[in-house]
Amino acid sequence: MLGVCLISWQAYRSEWSAGYLWRQLDWISRLDVFVLGLILVYVVIIVIRGSSRSHHALRASRALVRDVAGELRNAACDLRQGLRIFDRLRPPRHTSDLQARASASSSHSEA
Repeated sequence: MLGVCLISWQAYRSEWSAGYLWRQLDWISRLDVFVLGLILVYVVIIVIRGSSRSHHALRASRALVRDVAGELRNAACDLRQGLRIFDRLRPPRHTSDLQARASASSSHSEA
């Protein structure tokens, strides 16, 4: 009684291994499996890269808030001065921000 398999789908256990299934596939199906594997690797890489960028952006945001709060606490300044400090410490997002800062600094130096 101990050697008898009562569940019929377990009787063919060796035929459901990955190696057995791979040998049963034709070359088009094997190509499909290979391409799906590549897509899975690509998705994993994209998720890791997105998570990493999100983590770095969060750390930069927290550092910016900490720096601005420290400057505001130390300076006892008005709102305009606080905004200037924030604008100075904020990293530029686009080249248009760099151009706007360059033109703003040149207009302040001319005045």
